Amino acid sequence: MQETVYQVSAPLRGERWLALLTDLHDRSPRLLLPSLRSHRPDLILIAGDFLHGEIPEGNGLKMEESPSLHLFRELARIAPTYVSLGNHEWMLCPEDFDCIAGTGVHVLDNAFVTLDGLVLGGLTSGTVIRSRRERDPKGGRYAFPHPYSKTSLFRQFFPEKREIRKDYLPDLTWLGKFEKTPGFHVLLSHHPEYGQYPPVRLMDRPIELILSGHAHGGQIRYYRLHRRKWAGVFAPFQGIFPEFSEGMHEGRYGKLIISRGLANTGPVPRLFNPTEVVYIHLTGRV
Repeated sequence: MQETVYQVSAPLRGERWLALLTDLHDRSPRLLLPSLRSHRPDLILIAGDFLHGEIPEGNGLKMEESPSLHLFRELARIAPTYVSLGNHEWMLCPEDFDCIAGTGVHVLDNAFVTLDGLVLGGLTSGTVIRSRRERDPKGGRYAFPHPYSKTSLFRQFFPEKREIRKDYLPDLTWLGKFEKTPGFHVLLSHHPEYGQYPPVRLMDRPIELILSGHAHGGQIRYYRLHRRKWAGVFAPFQGIFPEFSEGMHEGRYGKLIISRGLANTGPVPRLFNPTEVVYIHLTGRV
């Protein structure tokens, strides 16, 4: 596991350290907790896909079966921890959210909080929005249709356009109030393609810092000699040779930071692509 540090100027009283975790996928990385305990961040932020999205068998709860529940308890002991919902959280029911709340971790489900100068929001994946819309209210706890078909899997590799499909759009209605709240705005948004792809284009909105994952660093990375940097081969809904698979990117108003994530969902293996925990140093007034 690689530790990556970014420095971002922020008009805050004093410096602040953020830890960004993404794409845990029901795994509890062995090196993660020692790293966090060593760095002692002020906030731990999880930008989606802490689950591997399959409906549980029997009468159990998805969160009760997930290693993430134990991990969340440990994270909450280290620092205040906030999570947003990625595409793999598409089946979570109200009882699952009660389980998460019991660990001391806070879910930002198209919602935001203010924290001593920080305005911290969580944009829920459009996949979750679609699943909620299509859920059968009379079908029981997990009456969610699976949001991905073979056709949509094909479109992940070969998207028709570089835009967010209408049936997978996130809910942006609350962002105006988030943006108008005074402070330094940090948005957890699992999908990095939301940054530039229409009609969402988060990087054209007055948000100083967007934190994402989802792309797994491009799954297989290769070294681009002419740019002297690593690049990814594939990312969901960005297709081949994605622009937004890792690193820090400049937007109109702020920055987008993308973590390569902490696990893999297969079937494409990670190659030349170590897992990653990101630390962000907000340097305070400059």
